[in-house]
Amino acid sequence: MDGDVNIEWGRTGDAVVARLTSSKPTNVKLQLSRESWPGFVSRFAPENSGVTGETELKDDRKLTWRLETRPKPASTTTGEVSVAVAPDAPARFVAGFGDLPAFDKVDDLLAAAKKSYLARHPVATGDWGDFVGAIADNLNNSRIYSSDDRVVFHTVGRGWANGKPNNAPLFGWDTFFNGLLASLDDPQTGRQTIRSILSWAAPVGFVPNFAHWDPDPTRYPKRMCHVRSQPPVGALCVWKNASTLAGPRLST
Repeated sequence: MDGDVNIEWGRTGDAVVARLTSSKPTNVKLQLSRESWPGFVSRFAPENSGVTGETELKDDRKLTWRLETRPKPASTTTGEVSVAVAPDAPARFVAGFGDLPAFDKVDDLLAAAKKSYLARHPVATGDWGDFVGAIADNLNNSRIYSSDDRVVFHTVGRGWANGKPNNAPLFGWDTFFNGLLASLDDPQTGRQTIRSILSWAAPVGFVPNFAHWDPDPTRYPKRMCHVRSQPPVGALCVWKNASTLAGPRLST
């Protein structure tokens, strides 16, 4: 892929819309994973305007969703969709269940989503520049969904998962601080991040050094390490997150 590619996306109901732009003419290739999360298996059928996916769940239910592009794909297989993008010719995507948004609505939907986000997105000025925005951007990149516990949370970093969707680790201090910093931009997911590490606490209240991770399955068969913990920063992070959600009446 040549050039710098930028993606803008937003959600609308059970669908998502996106726009790809590029600094140079290029073909963007979207990989189609047969199994994204364990037990979430999809089979793809190429279509003239994109691809149709049929997903089988663990309870034998089946869901059908579609991905369409404009311009139409340069090529489509059961494992990849390739779309041409150029500086003066962005590519637009719509995907989801049921009826999909019209392509001529994509730009308006993205503009509305951007306006809504910027209205609440934290920013900072001064000698350090917009360091708060940088924190939010990095944390948003570490926000993931895990199907084994069915929650969205901030992991310590996508690379630690080693490519396994349900292996994104929770670390003691790191997760508490991630939950605290996430409160600047996304306090609800910040709260869920804190709850995620607390859900692995020992009956005596010992918060694990790490959890939801199997760096060595033979050594850590329960996917956690209770052999040591760290000083109790968690209470402060819980308080700050709660005060953000509750507003000025709980702030100190």
